[in-house]
Amino acid sequence: MKRKNYKKLLIILSILIPGIFALISPLGLSRHQALTTAVLLITISWWSANLVKKIPASLFLLCAFAILQSAPIKTIFSFPLSENFYLIIITYLFSQGIANSGLIDIFLYPILKKYATTPVKIILCMVVVFYLTIYIIPQPIARLILIASVFKVYFDKTDMSENTRHALMFICFSLFALVNMGMRDSDLILNTSTVGFANVSFSNSVWIKYMFVPTAGYLVLATLLSITVFRKELLGVRFKITDTPKPGRLTSVQKKTGIIILLTVAGWLCSSLLNVSVTIITLVTTILFAMVGVLKKQDIKAIDITTMVFLTAAFSIGGVMKACGAAAVLFGQLGNLFPSEASLLYIFILVTVGIAVHMILGSNTTTLSVIVPGFIMMSSKYYPPEIVMLLAFICVAYHAILPFHCVTIAIGTGNHYFPAKYIARYGIPGILLIYIAVFLLYLPWWKMLGLLGGQGI
Repeated sequence: MKRKNYKKLLIILSILIPGIFALISPLGLSRHQALTTAVLLITISWWSANLVKKIPASLFLLCAFAILQSAPIKTIFSFPLSENFYLIIITYLFSQGIANSGLIDIFLYPILKKYATTPVKIILCMVVVFYLTIYIIPQPIARLILIASVFKVYFDKTDMSENTRHALMFICFSLFALVNMGMRDSDLILNTSTVGFANVSFSNSVWIKYMFVPTAGYLVLATLLSITVFRKELLGVRFKITDTPKPGRLTSVQKKTGIIILLTVAGWLCSSLLNVSVTIITLVTTILFAMVGVLKKQDIKAIDITTMVFLTAAFSIGGVMKACGAAAVLFGQLGNLFPSEASLLYIFILVTVGIAVHMILGSNTTTLSVIVPGFIMMSSKYYPPEIVMLLAFICVAYHAILPFHCVTIAIGTGNHYFPAKYIARYGIPGILLIYIAVFLLYLPWWKMLGLLGGQGI
């Protein structure tokens, strides 16, 4: 009962404090701008502290923006009006079809049995599998859940200790986010959302040019840090496989599914040459999955309505705050913290602010929806919007201290794959790694490519 009362108190405070903010209209905000900002503060507090479920909280934000006329309707509902909205919905079904086929288990288990013979080799196998399945299972959350479940089943067939299993499963969920940073198409939700928040044209090939090489270096450092942090659970550990299932033959449905997947991957890779969108290719594939019987009517439940509604609300934030003028006022105030010229100090403060905002707001998507357009507006005199967007992305994408800082990490703790205390155990030293990656990997790489010019770097 006390817990319920405490939650009610937090909900009251989450409305009362922004309400006072709207009445006072501080920081040079107009009354309309203050009301719009107050609505955003209420929603963010509900999202971050899980005070109100995501769908009603998101609908509240969208309706309030519309009623206040904070921006044109097209701006408020920019996400469902975009192709990415439909691509993400279709990939939920596509990924469910692959899960139903059982092909991942059939092909992956023999590889693990042969190569994943020590904890360090298991980590390397995880990274390789993540890369190999980017285009096979495009929906990132579904991909992670599938791969994590395969590794868990593999661990269950060994005499590996529980502590070692927990450490390896945490590393699996942790490194997944970092692998996805190297390619835009690795995460159709977060990476695509980031580009949308920045309102720039940024193809997958351009993303790879900017990000893949330094992210590979970042991945090496993160792997070494993971092994160091969990050295007691990983180093010198030996285990035996106690259960070896007999390999079975592929069924007719699995063979057809495999052919469809190969054709789909080829279509994605050649989509620009064929002048056919990835969305159309994936839609056709999903229909073929249904025709061969690997997708059923009940699989429509694989579409995560909560995430789609949440993303619709999150996508509206940057455009609305910019349209009503609140973003210019708020980030104009924040700009007083920054030097008046491009410099390493400027980037250091930008990274620090990005990390701090993420610590408070929690959700990656929510944080990026706020800081990406704000940082771009504030830094437009000094850096290209693409560079600012990527710096904001690097601050957030591989940073978590608590479960609510990353949805995939939250899934891992929710499924009891690892204790929640592991997140802070790795995440606190991981903050230092963000600065190392930015200043020793990403900035030098962008400088070498001529993307920064002489802008104080």
